Amino acid sequence: IAQLYLADLAGSEMNTKSKGQTMPETKIINKSLSALGNVIKAVTEGNVQAPYRESKLTCALKDAFGGNCKTTLIINASPSSYNISDTINAIRLGQRARRVINMPRVNREANIEDYKKWLMMTEIKLGELVSFVKESA
Repeated sequence: IAQLYLADLAGSEMNTKSKGQTMPETKIINKSLSALGNVIKAVTEGNVQAPYRESKLTCALKDAFGGNCKTTLIINASPSSYNISDTINAIRLGQRARRVINMPRVNREANIEDYKKWLMMTEIKLGELVSFVKESA
């Protein structure tokens, strides 16, 4: 089964309705981006327990960061000096994400013939071990 996730992580900028009051969507997006940063940090440092459950975004992208997937992250940066802080944050996130190493492998379901071959090989090895033990005793 193949999976394709497209996540638009834009929106970390400080949208305001009025002075000092941020929009609820911006708070949620920033929380998800913060959780994503925590997961990337944990995975790159080799922690056994990465905090995937901190947000819906990190739960959805669990296989993409440190899992069994080929992952591509596209960072869209603004050339405008007005957006310089958002551009720098996006580039930093991309730099941390580059250090994540995935080990993708082909997921394959075995059929009955594969199980029969595996069982026959196991029985042969078991017979060899039994005969070795009898000869040694």
